Amino acid sequence: PPQQRPESPRQSPLLSLDAHCLGEVLSRLEGPAELASACCACTQLKASISAHGWALLRARRYPFLPEEDAGRSGEAAAAAGSGSVPGGGREAQVRACRRGAALERLSRVRWLRLPEPPRQDPRRGLELPWEREGHAAVAWDGVVAMLGGFTDHGLAIDVRLLDLRAERPAWRRAAASAVGGAIPASVYGHSAVVLRGAHLNGGAAVVRFGGHTLGGYSGEIDELIALRWAAGAAPEPNDAAQPMVEWFEPPVEPGERAPPVGYHAACASEDGATMYVSGGIADGESKWSSLWALDSRTWAWRQLTPTDPDAPEPPPRFGHSMVAAGGAVYVVGGGSGGDLLRDGFDHSDIWRFDLKSRRWSTVGEGLEEGVAGRCHTAVAVPCPAAFEARLLIFGGGIETSNLATSLSFRTTPPEGTAVRLERMRGDVMLRDTIGDAAQYILPRLSQVCVCVGTRVVLHGGWSYRMRAMADTWVGELAPLDGAAEQAAELASLGPSELAVAPRVANPLPNAQGGLIGALGHLAGNNHLIQQQLLQLLGAIESDEDSDEEYPEEEMPDAEYPEDPADAEEETEATDD
Repeated sequence: PPQQRPESPRQSPLLSLDAHCLGEVLSRLEGPAELASACCACTQLKASISAHGWALLRARRYPFLPEEDAGRSGEAAAAAGSGSVPGGGREAQVRACRRGAALERLSRVRWLRLPEPPRQDPRRGLELPWEREGHAAVAWDGVVAMLGGFTDHGLAIDVRLLDLRAERPAWRRAAASAVGGAIPASVYGHSAVVLRGAHLNGGAAVVRFGGHTLGGYSGEIDELIALRWAAGAAPEPNDAAQPMVEWFEPPVEPGERAPPVGYHAACASEDGATMYVSGGIADGESKWSSLWALDSRTWAWRQLTPTDPDAPEPPPRFGHSMVAAGGAVYVVGGGSGGDLLRDGFDHSDIWRFDLKSRRWSTVGEGLEEGVAGRCHTAVAVPCPAAFEARLLIFGGGIETSNLATSLSFRTTPPEGTAVRLERMRGDVMLRDTIGDAAQYILPRLSQVCVCVGTRVVLHGGWSYRMRAMADTWVGELAPLDGAAEQAAELASLGPSELAVAPRVANPLPNAQGGLIGALGHLAGNNHLIQQQLLQLLGAIESDEDSDEEYPEEEMPDAEYPEDPADAEEETEATDD
């Protein structure tokens, strides 16, 4: 009210917003767009924002954003004298907040194929990995570690490492040694999980479990073996020496343990000390023996049997995914049967196991068709405070898919668990247009996908067209559309003299089914044919949906044949 306004503007306490007041304002703004609008409407807010508001916005609203992301261009901004705030200059903080807003929505991913190194040097471990499927991968101390798998050369036992922080990121073969004779078996369909804790040498270890040792999804084992850095820590990003790792056998307590199985699902607990295992293929069929837990502090297995034995449980499945969040373990999708391509059907359900009450319950109304089928990949990605966990689901299914979907979980007692499923748009940023296989991410299953910061790394898998594959794609979860940002993303994976052109990933994925799916399968990855088909389908769709009536004068005159026999001939010709 006017009677309560100060006589002089200089006496207004809002002229100088302190950090607390500014933080409260920022916490109520829905991202950088609203912040920019508020600054245009309030000069006092704009003056306060220019000092340290972007850093506060990032800290208050985007705590899930990795620290290194804010400083991705921080050095350049600081050198330009744009301010001294944590994580870089003002330009870096603005860019970080824009990425944070994109990560909140998580409606888009921009893919860029990892270029091959200019030359291979096996002595330094610079060697391209073979085509493979049924392998496992994890994010291990900022490095992507890939283990084993089924290749055209037999079962692999190698350990491949990829560090996106390097000047020229490339896969490197690690030199693996065995401690105490711990030689791992050659397997495929196994799982790998990073467990953390002070009780582990170096603070983190990759624990591998199960898998098949023979063809035809047979010869499953219950082997538990772990991997650690030989030097006690991960190598430097640009270290020229070949990385060194060690295999060792954890001292597993005698007694009951998870059964031999392959193509099962595994995940780490929220504190990173426990591994959960469920489902898989054994004895030629999909299995379900409840949930198993391995505590790395005691290396003891225990079966998490539900308190009510008559309550419903997830049906047998393999190739599904799991994530631990909010005191529960979620099981997503998968398939039934004992063969990846010739048996069973895909599941479209989500189950939740409460670790405290030990009860199973279904979540939501299930998944869309073509999402999270057998042998998909689901990786935990940065999650805003509104949700407990978020997964990026890619590929999978008996018909294979190249779709990316985000799945978010939120538990709000007593209403229960709510999920949000959103189909993501996938863009491909091209280095060249040579070879259609390099232009699009082919539909596939049994690939691996790992999240490092705000990027995901996708490798290999199996497709109907290429069989086993060896391509590697890096997906930016918070892409920015500026030319400078796109150039920076391209340069982060190595220098390139080729032009960059944004394209949409395979616009006719096989997973759509029906006529469109069949046309997409026939078109393959021919960009020109795909565009023509899209134009044709768009024209058909618009004609079917249109309610317009042609003006009477524009309607063509109907011509009728004089003889019924002529009409029959015309019908046959039209059918032909």
